Amino acid sequence: MGVISSSLVKMGNPNFEIFVPDFIKNSSVYFAIVTDLEGVYQYVNRRFQARFGFLGTDLLGQSFMVGIHPDDHLICLETVQSCLAHPGKVIPVLLRKPVKDQKEHAWSQWEFSTLLDENQVPFGMFCVGHDITDAEKATRNAQELAKRVETILEEISDGFLHLGVSLEIRRINSKFEDLFELDRNDILGKSAQELGDKVFNKNLLRKLSTILLENQMAVIEEFLGFSKKWVLITVYPSNAGLTCFIRDITEEKRRKAHMELSENKLKAVFDSTVDSNLLIGLGGEILNFNRVANEVSLKTKGKELTLGSSIEDFLPEDSLEGFHENFPKALAGNQVQVEVLRYLKGNPYWFEVSYFPVRDASGSLMGVAMNIKDINARKLTELELKESQGMLNAIYNSTSEAWFFIDKELRIKSSNKAAKLLTQSLMGRSMTIGESFLDFPHPISKREVSAYFRQAILGSKFNFQKIQDERWWDILMEPVFDNERSEIIGVSFILKDITLIKENEDRILRQNELLKEITWYQSHGLRRYVANILALCDLVSNYTPDSEQEREEYIRMILAESKNLDSLIHKIVALSSNADLRFEQ
Repeated sequence: MGVISSSLVKMGNPNFEIFVPDFIKNSSVYFAIVTDLEGVYQYVNRRFQARFGFLGTDLLGQSFMVGIHPDDHLICLETVQSCLAHPGKVIPVLLRKPVKDQKEHAWSQWEFSTLLDENQVPFGMFCVGHDITDAEKATRNAQELAKRVETILEEISDGFLHLGVSLEIRRINSKFEDLFELDRNDILGKSAQELGDKVFNKNLLRKLSTILLENQMAVIEEFLGFSKKWVLITVYPSNAGLTCFIRDITEEKRRKAHMELSENKLKAVFDSTVDSNLLIGLGGEILNFNRVANEVSLKTKGKELTLGSSIEDFLPEDSLEGFHENFPKALAGNQVQVEVLRYLKGNPYWFEVSYFPVRDASGSLMGVAMNIKDINARKLTELELKESQGMLNAIYNSTSEAWFFIDKELRIKSSNKAAKLLTQSLMGRSMTIGESFLDFPHPISKREVSAYFRQAILGSKFNFQKIQDERWWDILMEPVFDNERSEIIGVSFILKDITLIKENEDRILRQNELLKEITWYQSHGLRRYVANILALCDLVSNYTPDSEQEREEYIRMILAESKNLDSLIHKIVALSSNADLRFEQ
């Protein structure tokens, strides 16, 4: 963020909050804190308070060390000392932060800079950071789970590059290809030097060689002239070479440069090119405005904004009531944020209107910053998502399969209607959210459930059938991933009663066996007797008077074969009556 110095700090206790740009105060991504030289919190933004508020109901007045992992205290102090020794520099640092009710910690990337008074004397520290826990977890997962490394690397948001000990390119991910507009088939196996300025300039190659030689993890910020991009490269050396995670920070650098060129950090709210931003005086007069606010005024009121004029002259009639309600709240020191529905040309349109109190260098209230953001696309998406969620819930609860979602602790996190009915019939009550899934009367033993669960948590999928108490069950267990598919968050357990299906299968098998037997008798037994009878009839029809005795013998044989044929027909009829040819679905 650069050095923050100003004539705003004169006498007495400074108001630390005025040195924090409003877009940082209201950021949903960046943490921002200000401490005095004793390391005591003097200001934290809403993002920081929301994430780390569990450290205390009021962080202000506490030592900033309470929000840092004990093992990182020393590096944090060294970073502060470096800032004080070089007040003109911004010092980056990687810090671990505590996480509520968890043994693990969160990783965060910070930039420390020095606050100077009008005499260029340090009086505090300004720190801006963001959470990089997901990237760190992805890194560690890639190192620990070799079998899943390709999937993980393709899913992370950073570009991935693995260089060998001779700086040859061994592996990249899709993000790297997109970042540098290269195809992995064209560069894998080549040395970094061969790619030249397309990826590696001479300065970057020299740094990578030094990291490999010193075997020390490093974070590099570099400008790549060919692609005209700023990148932040986290480099992990090993015996196999260098593992690099590359993030495009061009937009962040652009914003930082813009902020560093600004003479007054409070003007950042008016430099937005997306939202309408106005600074309104205590009496409702316009003190400042940005280009978008002026364009909106031209479209809605047909006139340009003018400094010193009353803001009420430029607001739509249907928004005056909301302004009269919320403007006094901001004058009282409160931050107000409301969603407003307006009708433009008869069509509904959503805006987010925010009011922030603004104070001068002495801490006195000088007015209110008013921010108007177009959130119509977001609201329409939210409504569509809500409708889609309702449809998904209806499908989820209408299936006949019992469906459970189990977390990593084997607790039930959700279940559908069929699952509730099944537990009610088996246990006499429905299982509640948070209960151990091992308490459910499974068709398989608890030991089997635990064994399958452990494998499913590691990424395996199981589908098998089991019989218990004369009932057949089809069981499906598979891992459930988070929205980014970077981490398994639990297991899906689907149970379906297939007893009737199995009974129908058995019936069909029995029918098939009887039909095979009937077919054999028809194709072999009947043909044999019929053939014999036909042959004997032919002999009888062609006999001579001299062979009367033979004719009688033939007739006797015909009668015998006819009885055999009749017996076989009775047997076929009996088999057919035993075969149940019906199929019940």
